[in-house]
Amino acid sequence: MICLKNIDGIDILCPEVIIGTDSHTTMINSLGMLGLSFGRIDLQSALLGSSLYLDFPRVVGINVKGSLSQGTSFNDVSLSLKNILKLRKIEGKIVEFYRDGLKDISLEDRTVLSNLVIKCKGLCGFFSVDDNTIAFIEQTRGVDASLIKTYYEIQGLYSSEKIMEYDEYLEFNLSFVKALAILLKTVSLEVFINEIPNKLKTFKKGNFTQDNNIVLSIIDICSNTTNPSLLIQACLLAKKACAIGLSINKNISKYILVESLVLKHFLQKLDLLKYLEQLGFNVTIKEEIVLNESISLDIEKFNLNVSSLCSSDKNIENKICGLTKSNWMLSPALVIAYSLKGSVNFDITKENIVQDIYLSDIWPSMNEVNEYLEKLGFSTYQDLYENIYLGEDYKVVTVLSKLEDNMEIEYYKSGGILEYLLKDI
Repeated sequence: MICLKNIDGIDILCPEVIIGTDSHTTMINSLGMLGLSFGRIDLQSALLGSSLYLDFPRVVGINVKGSLSQGTSFNDVSLSLKNILKLRKIEGKIVEFYRDGLKDISLEDRTVLSNLVIKCKGLCGFFSVDDNTIAFIEQTRGVDASLIKTYYEIQGLYSSEKIMEYDEYLEFNLSFVKALAILLKTVSLEVFINEIPNKLKTFKKGNFTQDNNIVLSIIDICSNTTNPSLLIQACLLAKKACAIGLSINKNISKYILVESLVLKHFLQKLDLLKYLEQLGFNVTIKEEIVLNESISLDIEKFNLNVSSLCSSDKNIENKICGLTKSNWMLSPALVIAYSLKGSVNFDITKENIVQDIYLSDIWPSMNEVNEYLEKLGFSTYQDLYENIYLGEDYKVVTVLSKLEDNMEIEYYKSGGILEYLLKDI
């Protein structure tokens, strides 16, 4: 966040800047630290002592207002903002998010937006340091971040109510964001969830299931497409559903795909994973996903157009998707909500899920989600990473030995610069 330099015997604090060669570098902008992506040659030159030059880009200010309405998740925010940014043409520009709407957006969710800006060809998606940033640093690092807060306040870099000046302005109202489903095809189709029934065209019936019924539900806990807030939202919805005795039809095969052990650990630490399991979701791997045998036979016999739900688009090529002609991507919470109904042939925003139970009765607020995020304290991260270098298949090697084995960057070694920089490692 800040670094200490001694210039002519005077200690000076400076904001830190990170440069790297891929999109993940710029995710640090969510923490209020400027991160920029440069070409590999430029970065290697910087390691060898050269300076990097950047023509100061135009800055687009996005005034974030309002709060998310019922049924929406941060998936929907990302999809809605993506469409806006593509129309705005932000290539080569810095995008800065500011104002009141950021108060309920966690640092984890801000990272998603920072990454989104890069995907839309922007230079970076920046967030000023604010109270959420300071709380996150203290929570995850176990330190007192008051010095960082004081420094940024004195420098005028701390988020405030003052009028900001930008080259371009946009307004993004979270209250206007609507929940989206994506019908996964060769060319995917985005559909507002209240309009899903209007997209259905066949209504054949079999012995055990029928067109538009859900036969497969997958919550994909992977490192790239899912963040903790989405999973916590889903688990809290499952918790409320269990509390009032709701269940999911046994004809629906329900799975949790785990590719991120960190996210799984978060859910276990918060004692939330058990609610997904109570609804019948089983932790498994992609290769073990199967449909109920009687359902599979029914689909084939009557040529039914049944549905699968998944919280990512990574598994649409799974062999079982040949039986599900309609494959929908939804937020993890909506995967569960629709599974409770058992069909996509209804307006989930208005119609009941079961008897007198509606989506509003089980949908968790963002405040509830953020409260659980705050429970992931320093001890959680400490437990996760304290044994990171242990394991039978892991061999500890020094940075220099890795460089020596990599002929592509061997000229670093001959220059002697890295040996000097890494002499204390």
